[in-house]
Amino acid sequence: MGSTQDLCEIIRLNVRKCQNHFEIYAVYNPPQNSPNFNLLNISHKTVVLGDFNAHSTRWGSKNIKIAGKEIVDFLNSNSLELIYSNEEPATYLYYNGTRTTPDLHLASTDISEHTHSKIIDDPGSDHKPVIACIMPSAAKA
Repeated sequence: MGSTQDLCEIIRLNVRKCQNHFEIYAVYNPPQNSPNFNLLNISHKTVVLGDFNAHSTRWGSKNIKIAGKEIVDFLNSNSLELIYSNEEPATYLYYNGTRTTPDLHLASTDISEHTHSKIIDDPGSDHKPVIACIMPSAAKA
């Protein structure tokens, strides 16, 4: 029987740049964990990114699993948007060649149009690094 304890690791950073204040949450959700994001205080100028180990058709998976449903519910109940394009490469390569996207980038709606991500091709790891960029000079006050 699995544990009901949430094992998700979250780090919150407060960043000030160009007279803007951003909150950035870095997330690691272990495989098979059902995350509880109720502790996150999503407000203006917020970015949530990391390895969510979650599957959903919203970000290219063929199916949806519990963690994926939790993240979709989290997106729907907060002013957040998924920064994802189905034209981007997958961020994880399994040993058998299967590719998935467990690494996600979410942004609050007030900065989402000024936020983008770029996936870096890194053959030295099973995860491809994702660079998230916020253009603070264009961000809404």
